[in-house]
Amino acid sequence: MAKAVKYKLAIIEEQPDWVNQFKLKLRDDFDLIVFPLTAELTKEELAVQIEAAGVDCLIADYDLQEADVVQFNGDEIVAEYKKKFPYFPAFIITSKEEEDILPLIHDNEIVRIKDELVEKTAILIQRIKNKIDNYYESIRAAEGLIEHLVEKRNNSPLSIPEEEQLTEQYQYLEKIDPKNKELPDNLIQPASITKLDEFVKNTKIIIEELTKLKK
Repeated sequence: MAKAVKYKLAIIEEQPDWVNQFKLKLRDDFDLIVFPLTAELTKEELAVQIEAAGVDCLIADYDLQEADVVQFNGDEIVAEYKKKFPYFPAFIITSKEEEDILPLIHDNEIVRIKDELVEKTAILIQRIKNKIDNYYESIRAAEGLIEHLVEKRNNSPLSIPEEEQLTEQYQYLEKIDPKNKELPDNLIQPASITKLDEFVKNTKIIIEELTKLKK
């Protein structure tokens, strides 16, 4: 029986004791890459390293500055990485109390308490797997819808909502992998979308003319 492929996690943690906890608790279920932190390292450089490692999920400690090594916290490296990959699976893990940390993080769903790693390991593992699974499922769904709509378009014109949906799915995949997903020229301004744009422009002109008449 073939061995299941493990997801690869990026671990951004400044405390050696917690790095050891990550290794102890997660190594059976994931391949772990722990990124070394130095005083010279910037969040931009770290984001490049994470991308080059080809990981499936990013886990960063919130209080990275606590050890006076790097000049950024975990939420900043997650935000930096999501500039390029906005839908990428990520967690911010912290030893702070929830009521203290949640007001500081825009996406509360990605915040986990460090004690979960020790006391609720199985639940945390499942949360991580679910987030990664959902991410890849959304990619497969987008690719499947694109394939369906392109095949349909080859046989008959798509409706305006279908053209918009096709463009949206391509744009979504482009954000997933900016290097490899390019929006085809025929989807940037499909005929039906152009007609819709013209309709909107004409409607604005009519509204402006009616406004003038009321004055």
